[in-house]
Formats: sequence, structure tokens, C-alpha cells
Amino acid sequence: MKSIFFIALFSAFNLYGANLIKGEGKFVSQAGDSHEFIKRQLIFEGIKNIVSTELDNLKLNKEAFWKKYDESLDEKLAEIDTNYKDLKKYEIESNPNRKRLIEENIRKKQLKFRRKYLGLNKLLSKFSIRKISRSQKNPRYRYIKLEGTINSKRLTKTYYNMVR
Repeated sequence: MKSIFFIALFSAFNLYGANLIKGEGKFVSQAGDSHEFIKRQLIFEGIKNIVSTELDNLKLNKEAFWKKYDESLDEKLAEIDTNYKDLKKYEIESNPNRKRLIEENIRKKQLKFRRKYLGLNKLLSKFSIRKISRSQKNPRYRYIKLEGTINSKRLTKTYYNMVR
């Protein structure tokens, strides 16, 4: 009886591990980026890699998807850039030293928006981080390895909404 229980338990673990997809992400941080901000960006880059892998598994055109994604994202980011600069125009004109700070704020807003755009971060139902590291040559280069299970139905729906 115990042996049947252990066999069933072992097969359940194998079934769970069979649908995990591995992904990698890279991010170049800048001075002043918080650890949490860097970690979120790394996770998003890893999710993008997992999405690309799953698009290949589903026999969908990942190049077309990412091209359309980047085009629509660039339009939205340009709007954020101009809106924020228009909002802070008087601060830039009155104090040129604030321009650098405003540019950093725009960068952070754009990266946060990129992470949330189309809900790509919601496509993974669960994931685990296997490794976070940084380059030995340049400590601003960060890397992540993660595994996760992806919602294929939601990904397919997002794909066809984006590509059409």
C-alpha cells in the first residue's frame, strides 16, 4: 500500500515538473536603481523569454508578435514621454539641473509601463527564480534564470489580439 502511495506521489511530481518552461533575462541597471526595481525588471525580461519559448511551442510567429508589441509599446511610451515633459516643462526651464532627475523619472515610468503593458506579467500562473547574478566585468549587468508555467489560452488570445 505504501509503495503505491509513493509511486503516485512521484508521478505527480513528474507531471508538475513536465510543463515548466525555463527563461533567462538580462537588464542593465543605472545608478540609483533600487534592488526591488532591478529585480522586477529582471523578472519581466525572464517572462518575455518564457513567452517567446511558449510561442515557439505553440507554433506561433514570435517575430511578428514582438514586432507588433514593440511598435504599439513605442507609441504609448512616446505619449508618456511627451506628457511628462509637458507637465514638468516649467521645472526644466527654471532649473536646468532638474533635467537629469526628470529624465530618470521618465525612464522609470517607461520601464514600469513596459512591465505592465498587455498584462504579459499575468501570463505566468506561477514561477520560481533559480538564479539572480551580476556580471563580474560590469556590475550593472544583471542576469536572471527562472522557471514557470504559462497560461497558453491567455497567451494565444493576447497573440491574436496583437497580431491582427
